[in-house]
Amino acid sequence: MSSLRPTRCIIASLSLATILIVVCIQLFDKNVGQPIPQNSFRNLIPVYHEPQDVCKPETKIIFLKTHKTGSTTLSHILQRYGLRQNLKFVKSAKSCCTISDYQKFHRKLIKNGWRQTFDICCDHAIYNRAEMDKVIPDAKYITIMRHPVEQFVSECDFFSWSHALHLEKFTMPLEELMNAPESYLGKKDYRAWMLSKNPMMYHLGVDGKHPDAVERAVEIADNEFHLVLITEYFDESMILMKKLLCLSYEDILYSRMRVHAGQQRSCTKGFPITDELKDKIASWNDADMKFYDHVNKSFWWKVKEYGPDFGVHLSEFRKLLAHTSDDCNRTASKLCTNLNMLFGQQISLIGRGAYLHADTKVVDG
Repeated sequence: MSSLRPTRCIIASLSLATILIVVCIQLFDKNVGQPIPQNSFRNLIPVYHEPQDVCKPETKIIFLKTHKTGSTTLSHILQRYGLRQNLKFVKSAKSCCTISDYQKFHRKLIKNGWRQTFDICCDHAIYNRAEMDKVIPDAKYITIMRHPVEQFVSECDFFSWSHALHLEKFTMPLEELMNAPESYLGKKDYRAWMLSKNPMMYHLGVDGKHPDAVERAVEIADNEFHLVLITEYFDESMILMKKLLCLSYEDILYSRMRVHAGQQRSCTKGFPITDELKDKIASWNDADMKFYDHVNKSFWWKVKEYGPDFGVHLSEFRKLLAHTSDDCNRTASKLCTNLNMLFGQQISLIGRGAYLHADTKVVDG
């Protein structure tokens, strides 16, 4: 009889352990697919007590996400902000992170687009103001632009144009490409072909071949967008966006996403890009070059309008950014994980929730 007591104890212990495991699993399942708790990110970053502006954080935002401009980093900043503000996200009915690359934005392309309005959009799309206004009324419009030469080279690498156009046999595929761009890039049978000439015109829904294309793009940027950011001045762009949307320094912290990490570039094969080659790329993207010149001037005019505090705020932001980066490195990227909305995982924002799939690779962006 006494020999049964240890057995009974073991059975009782196993039963209790089983019950605890089941409870934990149920609690975990209950939280899968729920928005990230609003204080989960805040608890991990250094505290900076900034002066409180007399303004109200914007909750209606459309970010026209462009290709190869650092837009993934900016998109993650806005996604993180939107989650913390409990905003409703515009999402594609078919894709996780692109509304459309081949037709202008329309309600039919998004999930529940005919039945409700939303708060924030930060996926790839082609500009269509009339339809966007119906989906997110009274929104602040933002986009980002990169120097056309740098953008073209990045596109060539990322979309593997050298492979698609059978240029890998050449010592410098990019040089061969630009020696006869019409014969190669006019085929329209390779990935992202529509971005191979004046991609910013394309993103704005403007025909780059039209004689008034630049004038139309300038009109859109000046009259329909509240802010056009510039990749080459990303930190400065964050300060302008912070003021426009009434954000905090915490809201605009970032860790760069989808960046080449020593990866050999297929279009240049490690060879430097000569000034002559840069001129050819600039000439090929002439409409975007003219538009970039205008946007760049407008950007610095906004910096001037910001006032003398701009330099102070930029310095404070960069100090906090450096501090955050150091902490990130010391904590084995735990902080980076939160800065980039669970870095290394695919975030699919459907409606107001965040659904996680651990299948994303970090590549150029």
